[in-house]
Amino acid sequence: MAHPAVIRADLAERTRRHVTRHLMPFLFFLYVVSYIDRINIGFAGLQMTGELGFSNAVFGFGSGIFFIGYVLPGIPGAILVEKWSARKAMTTTMLIWGAVAAATGLIHTKPEFYIMRFALGVTEAGFFPGMITYLTHWYCPKDRAKAVAMFMAAIPMSQVIAAPISALLLKVQWLGLAGWRWLLILEGAPAVVCGIVSWFYLTDWPRQAKWLEPEEREWLSSELERESGTKASAGRMPWYRALGNPNVLLLCVVYFGGTTGTYGLGLWMPKMLQRVGHLNAVATSWYTAIPALVAVPVMLIFGWHSDRTGERKWHTAIPRFAGAAALAGVALVSVNLPAALVLFSAGFAGVVAAYPSLWAIPSSFLGASAAAASIGLINSIGNLGGFYGPYTIGWLSDKMGSYAGGLWAVAAALFLSGALVLVVRPGGGLKRLSPLIAIAAILASGRVSRAQPYPKPTELPNPYRLVEGWPTLPKNMNGGRWGEVIRVHVDAKGNIWVFHRCFNVAPAGSATCIGQGPANPPILEFDAAGKLLKSFGVGLFAYPHGFTIDGEGNFWVTDVNDAETILGMSAKNASGVVMGQEALKLNPDGRILMMLGREGVAGIGADGFDRPTGVAVAANGDIFVSDGHAPNKHNASRVVKFSKDGRFIKEWGRKGSAAGELNEPHDIFVGGSRGWVYVADRGNSRVEVFDPEGNYITAWKQFGQPSSVFVGKDDTIYIGASFPDSSAKKGELRGITIGNAIDGSLKAFIPDPADLDKVIRGTSASGIAADSEGSVFAADVGAHNLRKYVKVK
Repeated sequence: MAHPAVIRADLAERTRRHVTRHLMPFLFFLYVVSYIDRINIGFAGLQMTGELGFSNAVFGFGSGIFFIGYVLPGIPGAILVEKWSARKAMTTTMLIWGAVAAATGLIHTKPEFYIMRFALGVTEAGFFPGMITYLTHWYCPKDRAKAVAMFMAAIPMSQVIAAPISALLLKVQWLGLAGWRWLLILEGAPAVVCGIVSWFYLTDWPRQAKWLEPEEREWLSSELERESGTKASAGRMPWYRALGNPNVLLLCVVYFGGTTGTYGLGLWMPKMLQRVGHLNAVATSWYTAIPALVAVPVMLIFGWHSDRTGERKWHTAIPRFAGAAALAGVALVSVNLPAALVLFSAGFAGVVAAYPSLWAIPSSFLGASAAAASIGLINSIGNLGGFYGPYTIGWLSDKMGSYAGGLWAVAAALFLSGALVLVVRPGGGLKRLSPLIAIAAILASGRVSRAQPYPKPTELPNPYRLVEGWPTLPKNMNGGRWGEVIRVHVDAKGNIWVFHRCFNVAPAGSATCIGQGPANPPILEFDAAGKLLKSFGVGLFAYPHGFTIDGEGNFWVTDVNDAETILGMSAKNASGVVMGQEALKLNPDGRILMMLGREGVAGIGADGFDRPTGVAVAANGDIFVSDGHAPNKHNASRVVKFSKDGRFIKEWGRKGSAAGELNEPHDIFVGGSRGWVYVADRGNSRVEVFDPEGNYITAWKQFGQPSSVFVGKDDTIYIGASFPDSSAKKGELRGITIGNAIDGSLKAFIPDPADLDKVIRGTSASGIAADSEGSVFAADVGAHNLRKYVKVK
């Protein structure tokens, strides 16, 4: 009997094939019809401009004004597909635009040309964003770039199909009408027919698809519902807020650069080839098909590879850079027809090959309605490039007497498009653009996570048990009793290292190592069985707090002391310097290798800390320090980044509750498969997530008020947290919340066995770690304990 996983994989593949066979040929044909109605003006212009006496500027403006009319209706078009009905929305759209497209063949004057092109833009605006939204109803995230590639392959195929048809229609003279008029009339009619067919053929949602087998309907529906739930866990964004999301606005500009190239080339390439090769209208139409034929497989390959790797931004940027280089080559030197065809082929392929991965980005970080609205906005605003490209080429060609200036403008737009997509951060911030744009992004988006219907901690499973009597402390160390334990870390050998406050418990919650003597070292090493192996660090710390071990086996620690005396005792070390306000790097024997900050001096900026709470080291050696334990002198709440050799790189964050701001960042961890930076933003009761450059990704409140954070190599996140709960003792739950470090979903909760009468309210495990076996270690300041939990098998 086949394994269930194999059966499920077979069901998934069968469903994908069934959906693609049923929907994609029809959707592809609809887009071919749509796209031909946009670009056939380029072929018609080979005769129309001469007959009606239009200049290049007039033709370029009239061709591009389509996209002015295209701007506003795109957003409601996409939302109608999401909220109302794809079948009804598409039927209505195609019936109206088909009539307008056909009527364009009856124009005689410049104003009529402008009006009909503008009207066509208005009536067709909802189609493309509606179709992209519709694909999200039928394809899971990992399949979307490939689906979009198949769908958008209609762009180059439209050129391939339109070229020979237009060549034939340009030769006809029926009923006294020129060929270009019949071209527009007859190529507009299929939209009307397709609108009628869509009413009967399209299905809005998988659960309504009688053409799917019952198990196929159930599998696809459940997968799409799971995706919706995953995105909800990262904070559902209303559709109207998505329109102000800085990443969405940036994608508008990215798409603008692409449409500048798509329509600039689509509408002007026939005339450019005609001039280069001294061709007649019919021959030009045939040659125009060659770049489009080249673009089809390139587009499909990029879409397939983007889905296979899960990478989107570089799959968008690289084709755009290549396209820009090719068009610059045409503009830079005089080329013959074969060379022009090669460069235009590379340029056109570079433009369209970026679309599949680009259109997979919005739905990767926005919920359904927000994604639909953002797709509509990106399509509407971005398609202004369809006005800019044709008009700029036409205007510059009139001014300069050649197409070189227009090609340079298009090449620049493509290069900008490729560069800006690399700045997009699908969860948030845009700090690489500039500090001002980063602040604008935060203000525009206001991405503070809202309360979500996550399970209560008590509703989550607890697949762990406490290992009683672990570890074993020697009797000569405080009689075998713990004091305040602040951090714990598992090294590469599986040994457990503990950073604690020298078995002291005074003052409560802020115990000091001062005056504890050589019998109470702050750094201890245990084996997995709990046997003490090593200890050191006497005399190095006043108020231990942050602790980690880097990839070379060295220790990184922070001291948050900010006072010259504690409980009447001097906080100065043997050299007479006040201990605290620094991050230290120690070798395995306890020798200081590096100091960050100024010992005993509170400060901010590149060379000072104001009570540094945690330290983390990335795989490349970069050092991240969370700074700003409450209370502090400079109101600090930030993350400071240094290079491996201690050189200041940057800082981010300030005190506040908005996205990217912090309020007492109590712990920090760098890691997981993405190498993200996770900050226990305790004062705001959330975990904030950044990329290593400080770009804000998301914030999670579902884990509780965090005191500690750890992420395993398998992207499991562990948070030492407390939760307000009126039914609990002292109105609070304490424990370890376990979830997914990528999407923030919750998996388990380990309740703290400590008696709340004996701990400080609002605290939890201040140090957390897990080993390769899945065992969890918790260092607890309030409960004066170090605990080990193992999975129940």
